[in-house]
Amino acid sequence: MHVIASFNHSIYVEMAITALEEAGIMKENIYAVPLHQRPQKLRMFDSITGSDGTSLFDLGAALATACAVIGSSYGFILTGGPILWGIIGAVTGFLVGFTIDVSRQKKRVIAASNNQKSEVIVLVACVKDEIAPIQEVFWEHLAYGVAICE
Repeated sequence: MHVIASFNHSIYVEMAITALEEAGIMKENIYAVPLHQRPQKLRMFDSITGSDGTSLFDLGAALATACAVIGSSYGFILTGGPILWGIIGAVTGFLVGFTIDVSRQKKRVIAASNNQKSEVIVLVACVKDEIAPIQEVFWEHLAYGVAICE
């Protein structure tokens, strides 16, 4: 049987492994694998097969609508007429909203790439009677999750 746990790459992994060895688990039965971080930067735009749930179109569309209404209202006073000023307002509002969304998305991507931390997977081969103490050691040392494979 195997007990598998994932940890943040921290001193708690070493403490958990030491606690397992002190509890009588043989060193040969404990296997720790550090995971590497994502080698590429997060993408700014979605692809046809993947989306991160954020839209760069929403704020632009909302500001385009608001600026089109304001532009066409003032178009009755200004030269050129309401249609021309409505179109100018819509284009201006969309560009402003799109620019704001792109700048916020860039900040979000930079913050996400700076906060990435790698994880460590710890696998312990054991007999059925040792599962409960091993799980307890993992939970005490702040494991993200624990699984048992029979």
